[in-house]
Parts: sequence; C-alpha cells; structure tokens
Amino acid sequence: MHAKINFTYELENERTLPFLDVKIFVRADGSLGHSVYRKSTHTDRYLQADSHHHPRQLNSVVTSLTNRAYDLCDEEHLQEELTHVMKVLQSNGYRIAKHKKKPTNRHRRCEVERQPAFMPYVKGVTDKVANILHKYAIKTVFTPFRKVSQMLRSPKDSFPLERPGVYKVDCSCGKSYIGVQQSAF
Repeated sequence: MHAKINFTYELENERTLPFLDVKIFVRADGSLGHSVYRKSTHTDRYLQADSHHHPRQLNSVVTSLTNRAYDLCDEEHLQEELTHVMKVLQSNGYRIAKHKKKPTNRHRRCEVERQPAFMPYVKGVTDKVANILHKYAIKTVFTPFRKVSQMLRSPKDSFPLERPGVYKVDCSCGKSYIGVQQSAF
C-alpha cells in the first residue's frame, strides 16, 4: 500500500454507525435497521424552486430526495423520511401536494450512446431547441446561464501561450518555471 493512502474509520455511537449517507443502527431485538444519514452540519438547503433553472433540474431535487428515501430507508423509517423530505422541499419553495409514489423503472438503458448537448437555460428559448434535438435523440443538459466563478476574476496571472510546447516563465525572484502546454488556447 502507498504511504500517502490513509484510512479513516467511524466508531459506533449510541448503537448507530454512519456509512456514506446510510445510518445503520441496532434495533432492540438485535437486528439491523437503516435510514438516511445526515451530518450534524447538514442544512437541508437545496436548489430553490423559484430560481432560474430548467424545470427538469428543479424536478430532479424532488425526485432525487424521494428516491433516496426509498433506496436507503427500511420500512420502519420510510414514512418518517418521506415526511422530512416534504418539509425540506416546502422550506425550499416547492409546492408538493403529497408524497410521490414509489419510483419505478428508474434504470433505463439507452440503445445508442450519444453525447448530450450542454446549453445555458434561457426560459422560452432553450426549451424549443431541446424539443428539436429530442426529435433526433439528442439529450439536452441545461446549465445555469452564468456561474459565479465566471463573474469573478482569476487570481492567477495569465501568460499568452499561443501554441503547444514547452515554455519557460522567468520570476522576479531569479528562478524560472518550466511547463508544458498540450494544446493551444
């Protein structure tokens, strides 16, 4: 094993043991139960329902939280988790009339693997383009129009590298940085 690989472990606390996002616990009869695990720092904040995102992205919040409840909870804790999910969705602005039914046929196989088309979501415009692409079996993935990281200036100095190759940048401290650029910008 490599020297830089470190392992961590969790200790059982009050007859419960978290593993990834599953909370495993010992029941009074000695059998094991399981439900959704959230860290104590979890805030239950998700994509706000009134944010400028494609409806599929907004619906995926509802679907993923509901599917997670069905996938990770035993029968004993499922209703409790679904109630929690509904409260969380309401606090994030979603109007949910009642619990979604148990998800069915979630794992569909695609016969032809095609690259999806990524495009910024613009209400009323992108939907029409997506419908056209759908006719040709091209899946569309909608991205937020502008990300915060795109609005901020990079703290790194930029160097005009115009073609691939090895380059050298001299520093004011008297040292040099030598790097390799694989492709042109």
